[in-house]
Amino acid sequence: MKRGNIALTLFLISLLCITQPAQATLKKDWKELTLAAQINASVQTALYFDPDNSADQQSRSNFDASLRLNAEWLNPQGWLLGARLEFDSGGHTAESLQRDNAYLYYADHHGRIEIGKQEGPADRLSYHAPALGLGQIRGDFARYAGSPALLSPFDSSDAAKIMFLSAPSHGLRYGLSYAPHYHKKATSSDPRDRTLQNSAVEMSIRYKRPLKNYVWGISSSYVNAESDPITERANINSWSIGTQLRRQQIIMGAAYVQRGDSNLAKPNHDQWEINAGISLQKKTWGMAISSSNTQSNRSRQRLIGFGGYARLSKQLTLRADLVIIEERNSQADKDSGYVFVSELEVRI
Repeated sequence: MKRGNIALTLFLISLLCITQPAQATLKKDWKELTLAAQINASVQTALYFDPDNSADQQSRSNFDASLRLNAEWLNPQGWLLGARLEFDSGGHTAESLQRDNAYLYYADHHGRIEIGKQEGPADRLSYHAPALGLGQIRGDFARYAGSPALLSPFDSSDAAKIMFLSAPSHGLRYGLSYAPHYHKKATSSDPRDRTLQNSAVEMSIRYKRPLKNYVWGISSSYVNAESDPITERANINSWSIGTQLRRQQIIMGAAYVQRGDSNLAKPNHDQWEINAGISLQKKTWGMAISSSNTQSNRSRQRLIGFGGYARLSKQLTLRADLVIIEERNSQADKDSGYVFVSELEVRI
């Protein structure tokens, strides 16, 4: 992107900052029935810099828009029935910002059942380094340079699945899911470019308890799936163990992730990761620092991320990340860089 375009983007963001939409999330109640709709639009700008090559400096921008629709019916006996639809025009890497789900759900005092297209329990129950702002080391910087951290096991993403999440009981919660198919690039002309994983099973368990002035938790997750032989890719066989320590708005998290050769076309990769971080999350603002060390028999990647957010109003949220990337391959070649990403989101 040219500097003039960057200046124009920043000018438009400045105008948005002083614009107050008339209404936030649209919501309507009819006795036990609740309907809600939310529209999100954001402008994102990124700058990449390579310290080993001062000429290698790039800037880019993205525009994202999404729509959320939710309907819930609360039965007088206490159980809940609902439907959720999410549509996303953009390509957020940060999972917390992605909007691409469509599922039905039922909840009561035993737990929650979801059927449709959504993230599984390995993603939703695993403890790991905090993902704040634009996701930091698991965030949107990867749209511009480098690869995101794993954080949790290689999972079935938002493949259509059936999932059960138990209600918390004495600090314990668990989840199970089954996805008949997890497919990506299924129409690619080269079968080796396709992800065709079948019978994907995710299992996750989480336990937390008070510890003096803190709340301490531990989690473990496992994912397994069978790859179609035509792709020549490995089966998914991945697990993680994570922990979290919380004191009011301060949250510390860490995890060890074993990915192995999950869904990889080349054997004997044996990928694993250690990640950790700390965050301060308040109602109107937050900040965090996190890091990851991802290694395999062929490469190593280290990430350090600084991120934060500020809710300028009920409708406006500003997010920003700075991520330091260091990569090495088996020949000991080193590549490093810095990515700064900022985004202003308008919610109506």
